[in-house]
Amino acid sequence: AAAAAEEEGALSSDGGRDPELELDREAYPLGLSLVDDEVVSAAQRTPHPGAAREVAFQRRPVLPCLLRHLLRQGRSGAAAALAAASSSAPHFAHSLEWLLFTALDRRREEGLLGPVVALARELPSYLDVVVSVARKTDAAEWAPLFAAAGPPSQLFQLCLERGARRAAACYILVIDTVEGAAAGQRCALGLLRDAAAAGEYALAGELVRFLVRSGREHGAGTATPRQGGAARGLGAFFGRGGGAAPAARAEGALRRDVEAVLDEHAAALLRARQLRSVASFARATGFDLSGHLAAAGSAPPEDFVAALREARDDLSCAGADPAGAAADAELLLAHARAAGCTEWALVLGTIAGEEAALSELLQGDTDLWGAY
Repeated sequence: AAAAAEEEGALSSDGGRDPELELDREAYPLGLSLVDDEVVSAAQRTPHPGAAREVAFQRRPVLPCLLRHLLRQGRSGAAAALAAASSSAPHFAHSLEWLLFTALDRRREEGLLGPVVALARELPSYLDVVVSVARKTDAAEWAPLFAAAGPPSQLFQLCLERGARRAAACYILVIDTVEGAAAGQRCALGLLRDAAAAGEYALAGELVRFLVRSGREHGAGTATPRQGGAARGLGAFFGRGGGAAPAARAEGALRRDVEAVLDEHAAALLRARQLRSVASFARATGFDLSGHLAAAGSAPPEDFVAALREARDDLSCAGADPAGAAADAELLLAHARAAGCTEWALVLGTIAGEEAALSELLQGDTDLWGAY
């Protein structure tokens, strides 16, 4: 920081400017906090009409200015050392994003986009910083950004290798725009499979909705749905008409791929009797669980009491919210009844305390009632 500040003359000599130093005209700069890499200033403000004025302190990160200053001078090693030393600062990620954003915005005047990307690439937050800047800029700016940072599909793959699934998801829209819908759909399907396996069902739901929207936009909703599994639920999203156009065939293939991923994961959860996960998965993704149960033919429990205990323990495991466990049981009960899985509906109805549902299930069946 001190080395950059000592050579302030170089800043004005090359015509550069630092927006971080363009302070509010009504603010008085007090000094530089080297701990937080911030310019601290004071200004007067009136909380509400008629109130006495009071002093308000303002803070503005100065790290982008210092890094930019060093890169202008070609001192990339010093910039890397300063960035590494400041990586624990509260606003470090934001400072790095701002540095990249301004370098992209002023790339023709200053030519610092390449050096800034090279600096950011050596830092752990590089992938998050690049996609964050992309999401905050117009798509017309993405070509120069990713020409310097690397192809978005390559950065997406790096996110997957590091287990950064949420960051990877942010790249999908960029891939869809820069590399085409087919590439975006392929990446989204792979990430959907990974997110489901990791139990990240909120993310899985977002990916399903992206794929549904992508299928609609690029396939015009003209494919014929596959029967069974999740077809009923996703068919309502993707469309049901016939057609042999290339777009329709592509849309139909996409729908079948999404169904296959969801069906496979639901089947694995049901085999393991992970009922809470089944409920979370169905709720987040809109998966047609009753259709899957009806098509797959869920076997009745061999031991009702053992099944009751197993289901109760799973739904009310340690740390589970009682209200959430009850909601999960009610959701699963509705799907079991819709699929005609009477025995499992009795298990879930008993756990949920749904007397009305139990009465309807047992009414007129004396053998079932006796067994129950």
